[in-house]
Amino acid sequence: MNVVDARRRGFFYRLPVVFAVLGFVIVITGLASGADPVASGRFADDDGNAHEGMIEAIAGIGVTQGCNTEGTLYCPTARVSRAQMASFLARALDLPGSSTDWFTDDNGNVHEDNINKVADAGITFGIGGGLYDPSGKVGRDQIASLLARALDLPSSSTDWFTDDDGNVHEANINRIADDGVTLGCDDQGHYCPTANVRRDQMASLLGRALDLDPIFPPPPTTTKPADTEAPSWPGGAVLAVTGTTETTISVDWAANPATDNGGVTEYGLYVGNVLDQTVTDTTATVTGLTAGTTYTIRVEARDAAGNESDDGPEVTETTSAAGSGVVLIGAGDIANSGLVAADTAELIEGFPEATVFTTGDHAYPDGTAEEFGDYYDPTWGVFKDRTRPSVGNHDDHTDGAVPYFDYFGDNAGTPGEGWYSYDLANWHIVVLNSECGDTGFESCDTQTVWLEADLAANAQSCMVAYWHKPVFNSGLHSGYGSFEDEWQILDEAGVDVVLNGHDHNYQRYAPQDSAGTATSDGIREFVVGTGGAGLYEQTATPTNLEEFYEGYGILRLELGAEGYTWEFIPTTGTYTDSGTDTCGTV
Repeated sequence: MNVVDARRRGFFYRLPVVFAVLGFVIVITGLASGADPVASGRFADDDGNAHEGMIEAIAGIGVTQGCNTEGTLYCPTARVSRAQMASFLARALDLPGSSTDWFTDDNGNVHEDNINKVADAGITFGIGGGLYDPSGKVGRDQIASLLARALDLPSSSTDWFTDDDGNVHEANINRIADDGVTLGCDDQGHYCPTANVRRDQMASLLGRALDLDPIFPPPPTTTKPADTEAPSWPGGAVLAVTGTTETTISVDWAANPATDNGGVTEYGLYVGNVLDQTVTDTTATVTGLTAGTTYTIRVEARDAAGNESDDGPEVTETTSAAGSGVVLIGAGDIANSGLVAADTAELIEGFPEATVFTTGDHAYPDGTAEEFGDYYDPTWGVFKDRTRPSVGNHDDHTDGAVPYFDYFGDNAGTPGEGWYSYDLANWHIVVLNSECGDTGFESCDTQTVWLEADLAANAQSCMVAYWHKPVFNSGLHSGYGSFEDEWQILDEAGVDVVLNGHDHNYQRYAPQDSAGTATSDGIREFVVGTGGAGLYEQTATPTNLEEFYEGYGILRLELGAEGYTWEFIPTTGTYTDSGTDTCGTV
């Protein structure tokens, strides 16, 4: 009798069980010998949740201890990170300890031991390059493959759902559907493969996989005392400003959220003493503000009983002056089967009025229509209509980058060319194609003729240009030495800033000419290959390199009438790089 048959026949908790997972043997003995399930609610924040019975069931066998140190909250609607997923699976399968440090980016993470356990078991392979991406979110398609491997489920001959056709995890989605582990995400035959897995959904998936019976707490026999205790904030709580425009101020308080005896349910954001909005997240953007005006913004926490804190953090910030600037924001080297692109996309969503630039390589590894649909569209595709892209070499793996042009349409310029220009306020923006001359593209000479004519016709005082492969580079792809002629043309025309990608890191250079000589009236180059693809380390130190950061994030440029400001915003950590400079003839 195999493990699946035993589990279906009710023997899963009576017999020692051996899982054969990709050649690795895992012995599970007496999962039911842990903490006995109890018929009382462990968590205060899952009452009425459709998954409450399975949340209680997996808690009863020690698979989860909740999401706070007191064990009173489960955070059912929070998204499951890849690190948390490893602990869920390691506890559920009672995996043995590991002596191997499989990945380099989980050192010191509280879930590191369990990440190594599931790697030992062959359940996870990481995201490539020795990385695991512990803080990345888990998609419903990815969890299907993890569970199918863990349970060693047989292949399926049934196509259960209509929205996973062509997904790389489709076979495993059908395997767990065959086994009754998933019922889909609605009653219309959908699985919602690209949606992130929430903690409550994870409980039901694991509960069905382990053949657990849901445990529903009995109704209370006594009336609870009225909750009169308001949420409170930790000492030194900070309301951080993450961005400003002429009409908006974006704030974040995730580093020091409020706490409550029954759990915080929402936050009220006040401008002055007037309630502006109510949110459930720990970020918000205040809109409809007046340019060049100073505002005091305060956040207060509320609980389910309606109690509200009165000691929330506040910040005073001034919006950009009228006509002082427009925002250009973005990165390159963006979306693959990992989940980092969702994190960088989330940063950009905090700037809803900004124009989005990309410095090439949108969908890995080959820029196919399927990869655009599976990886780019669910993340950065949210703001496709305000994106002005540039083509990269991975987009060009398909001759002429046909899927790239099909996806972005008119925003990408003319198919076969890939160069174009547009204006933002008093700034002229030039987009070039560093893959010119490749199969399916016009020649670089043709692009140069267009560039000289475009610059000659330009009437704007300040200019930005961007393309994929950088002229100056200190990372893995250093020493390319291409586009020096284009750099000289741009420099002579007075271009102020060049943006590139290709090397997966962040670099900032002092203004320089095409020979790499520092000069105050030269072009400042930013390399922003930080959109989500695997990172590259520094391999060289060019003379004019001022900043290098091996991490993910986006670059925000505020383009003003007489100059510009820059800010690199990371997805995690405290690193930042910011500054100002003049532009044009100033």
